[in-house]
Amino acid sequence: MTLAQSVNLEALHLPYDGYCETVSQALKNYEPSTPDAAEANKRWWNGAMAAGGIPPYNIQYDHYRIIDEFFDACRSNPHTPIKPIMRNIGLQHRWILN
Repeated sequence: MTLAQSVNLEALHLPYDGYCETVSQALKNYEPSTPDAAEANKRWWNGAMAAGGIPPYNIQYDHYRIIDEFFDACRSNPHTPIKPIMRNIGLQHRWILN
């Protein structure tokens, strides 16, 4: 029996101005199978959301919804950088006003 490798987005040093497909590919190949990896991934996602301008309140309360919308956007445009996707999500929901 082999143990599943866990992906740690934070340890991969994925830049927030990199393409969204890099994140999708990393998560597609591995499961966050450890609590430490899951916590590191949450920190990375929070940083990506903040880099896109999403306010802290929405990062805390809409975290998983934002990630779902991120993947929806990435599926249709895999060569889009991460920050603009996050910014568009924030603008769409009017969490970002300018």
